[in-house]
Amino acid sequence: MKTFSVQLNYDKESKIFIKVECNVMTDAPHYLQSNKWVKDEDTEIYYNMDKVLSFRIYDKNDM
Repeated sequence: MKTFSVQLNYDKESKIFIKVECNVMTDAPHYLQSNKWVKDEDTEIYYNMDKVLSFRIYDKNDM
């Protein structure tokens, strides 16, 4: 499993950064789009993806 940082955008002002585990980066967008609830691996809090307007995925090495 590989860990990615994901920025969840709820509106122009609300942005949350979470950590998501996926097999490869190409699976990360599919995982985020196909699951209603996504777990932050650091805090173990689940986020409702139905309320997210957009997201951006960062490889851990990019940050």
